[in-house]
Amino acid sequence: MKEKRMIYYTIGFFFIILIGLKGNDDEYTRLFLRIPTLPLFFSDMEVAIRNGIVFAFIGSFLKTLNFNSQGLLFFFAFTSILIHMKFYRIFTPFYLLAFLYYLSHEVIFHEWIQIRAGLASAMVLPMIYNLQLGKKKNFYILYIISSLIHYVSILSIILLWLNRPIKIKWLFLGLCSAFIIYFSDFIAIVLANLDNFGLLPGIVKLYLGWEEYTYHASLLHPKTFQQIISSFVILLLLSTHGKIYKSTINQSIINVYIFSTILQIAFNNYAIFAFRFSGHFYSVEPILLTYIILFFRERKFLVIVSVAFCLIVSYINYGILTRLEPYNFLLKSESAQW
Repeated sequence: MKEKRMIYYTIGFFFIILIGLKGNDDEYTRLFLRIPTLPLFFSDMEVAIRNGIVFAFIGSFLKTLNFNSQGLLFFFAFTSILIHMKFYRIFTPFYLLAFLYYLSHEVIFHEWIQIRAGLASAMVLPMIYNLQLGKKKNFYILYIISSLIHYVSILSIILLWLNRPIKIKWLFLGLCSAFIIYFSDFIAIVLANLDNFGLLPGIVKLYLGWEEYTYHASLLHPKTFQQIISSFVILLLLSTHGKIYKSTINQSIINVYIFSTILQIAFNNYAIFAFRFSGHFYSVEPILLTYIILFFRERKFLVIVSVAFCLIVSYINYGILTRLEPYNFLLKSESAQW
């Protein structure tokens, strides 16, 4: 058991270093260059207002210590990955497998690219944990910090309602309702009416104007389809054998994942909203996928199959689809040297 934990954390720290020290001259490098040092922080709040006060404060603090944007990337990679690792161990006995699921997909879109969204998503896990311990004060502290890192984390307030037993039939009904919203184009109707009454936020208008991101993803999009199948499979298993594994399976994780799928389906005609809203709760997905193994006797065989699946998905994402830019050690920008 001790050796297993050592392997687990060794893999985790390897990826912290790998991601934290990657070459990057993108949005976050440019933002870091615009962030003022702490003495000037409150007199120049442009980045803080547009991108999150806590995010800007972290950048300002690092800049004051004479770090460059590499320090920002390393800080977010270290914090986010460590949160995942700690709470995977708390929420599932198959925590090493959960981490492999995470590395095969989620880490690409969060820690590698959208570091603010990644950390905000990771903080969903400690928020769930503190709610289950009845520590609402800690939950609200984490909620505020998370929301000031990335505004999408405002959605995390729903965790207060999802942190309770919800009958399978209501979760199933929620998924069915999401399909009705999708096929009726209800979201488009709501957005059009808000726009007509001048109530549509400017940031939403901006997103809707980006044709590159505001497209119809379709329910057969690989991530959407996978999440729909996973949701119905876990609900089917829970409806037949749920009582047996009640002490092992975390109900809140199930509720949060189903809610994520509902958002994914309902907003699927607007990909940027679907993947951003649903993606905020991705941190629970690797945990849920390991729960499926608990319902079968041949668990060792399923673990082997799951590991093979993670390797295949990783190869597709990293090798075939090349979702990441070629790896470059440290920063490329001469304007942001150590």
